[in-house]
Amino acid sequence: MGVNVIQILNVGFRNFRTLRAVDIPLQRQNILVGPSNVGKTSVLQGLENALGVGRRSYAFDEEDVSSGVDKTEGFEIRVTFGPASGDSFTPDETAIFGTDVDSVDGKDSLFLVVSGAL
Repeated sequence: MGVNVIQILNVGFRNFRTLRAVDIPLQRQNILVGPSNVGKTSVLQGLENALGVGRRSYAFDEEDVSSGVDKTEGFEIRVTFGPASGDSFTPDETAIFGTDVDSVDGKDSLFLVVSGAL
């Protein structure tokens, strides 16, 4: 079966810890640089938890909602995946992902949205 590696194209955060409204486009290799308390660790932990949803050791709690935000409003992490090369998934990949593939302007992508509120 001809399945390639997919890559993360973008990760977005809303009301997650220090990340009130952040959208981060990603490349094949990325470096997070910045002063203390700007959200570097929140990006990595949010992405790790979002991708690990359903596994026992990965969980979110009320402390993940940004300080000062109504806990009932909650948070959201949105991860966008795309083909590792080119703009389209292979036919085998499309068969695996099925109707979850979103194609806009000839570019294929998949979305994972994790949200939580009290």
